[in-house]
Amino acid sequence: MIGFLPGYQSIGIVSTIMFIFFRIAMNFFVGIEYVNSVTYLLENSDKQSRGFFGSWGAIGISGGYLAASIVAFSVSYLLTKHIIPDWGWRFVFLFSIIGVPFGIWIRYSIPESLEFMVNNASTIPIKKSLIFKKSILFIITHPKQCLAISALALVGTCLSYIYYIYIPLTLMSSRHFSHEAVLVLNISALSLVVILIPIFGKLSDYYGRALLFKIICMFVALLSLPFFWASAYSSYVTILLVSILISIPSACFFSIYPTFLIENFPSRIRCTAASLIHQIVCSLGLGILSLTMEYFNSVSNRPYLPAYILIVSSLFAYVGLNYLSNKASSTINIEEMKAEVNN
Repeated sequence: MIGFLPGYQSIGIVSTIMFIFFRIAMNFFVGIEYVNSVTYLLENSDKQSRGFFGSWGAIGISGGYLAASIVAFSVSYLLTKHIIPDWGWRFVFLFSIIGVPFGIWIRYSIPESLEFMVNNASTIPIKKSLIFKKSILFIITHPKQCLAISALALVGTCLSYIYYIYIPLTLMSSRHFSHEAVLVLNISALSLVVILIPIFGKLSDYYGRALLFKIICMFVALLSLPFFWASAYSSYVTILLVSILISIPSACFFSIYPTFLIENFPSRIRCTAASLIHQIVCSLGLGILSLTMEYFNSVSNRPYLPAYILIVSSLFAYVGLNYLSNKASSTINIEEMKAEVNN
């Protein structure tokens, strides 16, 4: 729809409104499938390899960012060199039509996971509305656990927004780096992230996800100020090196977050409950972050001030992990939840 959308010269402000609407709808629906796909990966893997298999959901996200950066760099170059017409960017969106039938075929052809079928074999299927109610009930009755998960989701939102959206825009507007130079930064950092994600996923199976999360939170808190300082005052090469450095804990976070998120909810309601928390935190976080960044820029001339957002969110997540380190989906009153559902 974005590819076919008439320009501002044709329909005026309606074009802008429709563009924003399509972007919001696209992000919303993609976010819902993220939790579902990771859940499916986990339920089709053995417990000793869940971290590795769950990390492939994160590869889908970070790999998508990487592909988008490469495409944006290519389109920008082709437009600058006048190799393609000014409206050539529409091809990027129109090309996605090819993936629609493929995606529908996958979505409706794959069977339910064995874990899902086993957990539902002895019970009467319940309505989706009741699953939603049970998910809300679980969130209400487990506030510390859900707040801890929310804190982790906020860290992930901050990492994604600040490192891969806010900083690149700032480098172009304040440091006057070219669009192509900034895209090279993103491509370099994201390439390393995609490579490291499955490695950290496998490590989490051996050393535990809670322990790795605590280490990540400390590294993010320690590296935030140097990264913002380098982005504001250092050379391009220094920024590139610091971006690669900060990508290491980011890759570890993106790798183990989806598995950790899913594991902390009973299988009967995990898709709905996890999606609720993840989507609400990410949606609110992105909105609040952008406003907060604008406020910091308007009241202070210190470009490293937003780093404290990452530091505070990381410390909150570190504290929250103490409520999750001994939690697992097998220990959160699954039988009790099943009894409630059957009743």
